[in-house]
Amino acid sequence: MKHAARGFALLMLLPLAGCGLEGAQDRAEDVARRLESAAERVEARTSEIAERVRRDVAGSNLRLGGGADALPRAEITPEGELLIDGKPLGLGPEQRGLALAYRNEVIGVASAGAEIGVEGAALATRALGEAASALLSGDTAGIDARIEAEAERIRASASALCDRLPALRQARDALASAVPEFAPYAEMELTDINNCNKEI
Repeated sequence: MKHAARGFALLMLLPLAGCGLEGAQDRAEDVARRLESAAERVEARTSEIAERVRRDVAGSNLRLGGGADALPRAEITPEGELLIDGKPLGLGPEQRGLALAYRNEVIGVASAGAEIGVEGAALATRALGEAASALLSGDTAGIDARIEAEAERIRASASALCDRLPALRQARDALASAVPEFAPYAEMELTDINNCNKEI
């Protein structure tokens, strides 16, 4: 990512070569400032977007997936009821508790994933600004280290997300065991968990 950002920034600055040096420098500085400002705006919205995801999902039914297209639509309500084809199963208190536990795990993973995605977008934009400033000033010594440090922070967040998958799978298995009707909708294989950190 860091080398691509530097290359893209260089391409952005090349058209300025035909201008006078002073004018090119002013325009390049403006490009760098705009990119940095854009990164700050994206970063500022990270928590807002993640919170919106949590709020939207928390207040609506959680749509369940399933491996077979022929499966009827299934959802878990905010109260912990399981709906299949729009009809409640009439879960008991313990079953509702398990349904809510699974639902909360799914919401937590989805919210964390949304936040990581926005952080990645902010990093990409910030990297362009850093590269533009460095190419303009000739001070490229620290840019790789700074961008790599930011990327490492995002990798750590992604790794923490992977660490949540076993709890999600455990909640899924507990619900599937207590509510057989839920079992066909239970997705996630053990390989999904094992491969998660390998793909970061």
